[in-house]
Amino acid sequence: MPALKMLDNLVPISDFSHGKGPAAFSRVSNDNPVVVLKHNKPAFVIVTPDEYREAKQAEEDLALLTLALKRTAATSDDELVSLSDVMAELGVGQDELDQMDEVEFE
Repeated sequence: MPALKMLDNLVPISDFSHGKGPAAFSRVSNDNPVVVLKHNKPAFVIVTPDEYREAKQAEEDLALLTLALKRTAATSDDELVSLSDVMAELGVGQDELDQMDEVEFE
């Protein structure tokens, strides 16, 4: 977000006690958060529910990636098993995988 646009979205917390809260909320949109100042310092950020969900999802994804990288770093090459070896052991073919519905893993 350009700096000048962000300056337009700085709102002192006192505005909420002076009836100017609705005006601050009306400025909030995707990629356009409103920063609430308390004692001239950012105290809160108002974002849309979609942006909040995206941020939480990114946070969860980063935590999972960090965990996966730690586990990968702690695993020696001789402990790794290829996907083709696992599929052969389970008796699953690529065509069976292609026909399955997508599944989200956590």
